[in-house]
This record gives sequence, structure tokens and C-alpha cells, in this order.
Amino acid sequence: MASDRMNELFGTSGAASAPKGKNNAAGGGVKSGDVEMQAVSAEGGSNYADVFSDIGAIKKMITQINGAAEELLTNTQSYKTAPNQKVEAEIKDEVQLIIARTRPVCLKAKDKLKEQKGKLGAAGLDHAEKRMRQQMFRATAKAYIDSVKRYQESQADYESAVRDSASRRLRIVDPTMTDEDIESCIDEGRAE
Repeated sequence: MASDRMNELFGTSGAASAPKGKNNAAGGGVKSGDVEMQAVSAEGGSNYADVFSDIGAIKKMITQINGAAEELLTNTQSYKTAPNQKVEAEIKDEVQLIIARTRPVCLKAKDKLKEQKGKLGAAGLDHAEKRMRQQMFRATAKAYIDSVKRYQESQADYESAVRDSASRRLRIVDPTMTDEDIESCIDEGRAE
């Protein structure tokens, strides 16, 4: 005979009834040993809403970091094809704004991840919850690391494009310059 699980859990009347011996003494339908119906204690137990909201906040920050990486890649391409130095200067200013806006997001996400890592060893967590938290932490930490690497690579690509452009200009101005002279000129900021 098929069991009506909703009837068993909530004691609602329905067409199908629970198997005999599974209902509580009051006949309400809830078994005294049902894990689903046990109350979660507020003092020592889990608070899934906090965990999910913290992980959600970190994921939003990761999305912002990924967006900044895309913006940097777009600006790198624009810089490579810039028709003049005025456009290059505008792109440089925009890149500086992206970097200034993204750095605090990276640091905040890193701090939140450290906070979540600290909560993994909290007392009072049952095995299943601890495992769930560890898996969520690992997945989120990996996504964060991947996004920061991508962001850093985008930054490096932009800086490489700037150095290449300055190197080309220096070679045009003085074709006799050696690679070392060009590098030192760029590093000292005299190539602008």
C-alpha cells in the first residue's frame, strides 16, 4: 500500500493513509522519529540562511571581478587600436578607475572567504552540515581564485600592450636604441 508522505508529516487528511504503526499516538500522522520534522536548535546548530547569504554575497563579488576582467580585456583591445595618444590617455584613465573599483571588491571577497573558512570548524555542526559547508566553501574559493587569476591576467595583458606601444614609439624616435635602453626608459616613465 502506498504511503501519503505529506499526511505522515503534517497530519493532513487525504485519500491515502499512512501504514499502520507509523503514526503517533494522537493519530496526527507525524512519526516521532522523523528527521524532517525535528526542530533545528538555534543555539548550537546550523543557520543555513547565514551561510547561503554569505556565499551569495561572495558570488556577487566574484561576478564583479569577472566583469572587471572583461572590461580590462576590452580596454586592452581598444588601447592596441587607439588612433592617437588622446584616446590612449582616456583608456588609461578608465583602466585606472576599473582597478581602483575592483581592488576593494577582491579584498572584501577574500576576507569573507577567510571568515567562512573559520566557520568550518565550528562546534555543534553535525557531519552532514559540516560537509555541506566545506563543499560550498571549496567551490566558492575555487571560483574566487579563478576569477582573480583571470583579472590579474587581464591586467598583465593591458600592461603588456602599454609597454609594447611605448616600445614601438621609442624605436620610431630613435632606431638605434637597444632593448635594454627601451626597457629602462619605459620603467623610469620617460617613454610617455
